[in-house]
Amino acid sequence: AKEGIKIVRWTICQLYVKRDYFIIEKGMRKMKEINANILEGKYEDILAAVQSPGITLTELIKNAADSCLNNEDPIIVSISEENRTIEIRDTGVGICEEEIKHLGEAGYSSKMKGDNISSPIANPFSGSKGLGLLTAFFIAEELEMKTYSKKDEKAYCIIWKKGDQKYNYEEIEEKFTGTKVLLKSVDSEKLKMILLPEEKVKLFMTSLRFFTNDTNLPKIQLIIDGREESFYPVETLEEYYHKN
Repeated sequence: AKEGIKIVRWTICQLYVKRDYFIIEKGMRKMKEINANILEGKYEDILAAVQSPGITLTELIKNAADSCLNNEDPIIVSISEENRTIEIRDTGVGICEEEIKHLGEAGYSSKMKGDNISSPIANPFSGSKGLGLLTAFFIAEELEMKTYSKKDEKAYCIIWKKGDQKYNYEEIEEKFTGTKVLLKSVDSEKLKMILLPEEKVKLFMTSLRFFTNDTNLPKIQLIIDGREESFYPVETLEEYYHKN
């Protein structure tokens, strides 16, 4: 080669088409792109039905509750006002690869199949319409989800941006349990609404532990800017009823 001419060697990428998704192979890393299969107008209908920011969080909390493997680990909701992020974390069964391929299909749910109407800890399913994840875009611009599937014995990372009809996922090597749903670039005004005292109470009301002492129900742990806040009543309605 002539002096002064730099030769750049590019890594060869291979593109495969398989069913309704693309596999982009670059080196040892594989990213898969999934068509969300959202029917025309359905995306807008779902967001219009949300009506309040709190509904987004309650839907995601319901999904977390349905996957719980025990009644000891809480569902953790972490909010950062400065970073405008919200994370909902559980230690449940996780989402397998087959379920990941259907995340964008409103109405699809892998939980209620056949006679299966209960969660792993024998509670009735609270979220069964496959809408919870899509409601995230009512308040956030981007969703990042990391999940460890008990079924696959593998961990995955899913990234989806608001308005996109496609999302990407890949297998990752991280070690953890359950699912972490991170909402990024949360709308500032909607975040302020979520942080109102009355809205915080509603988050805790998502768990029936707000009303009863049944220890088989998962509890919610709320952390705001690094500080834990609790809005569980000193006395539940069940306790009050039995006293009176």
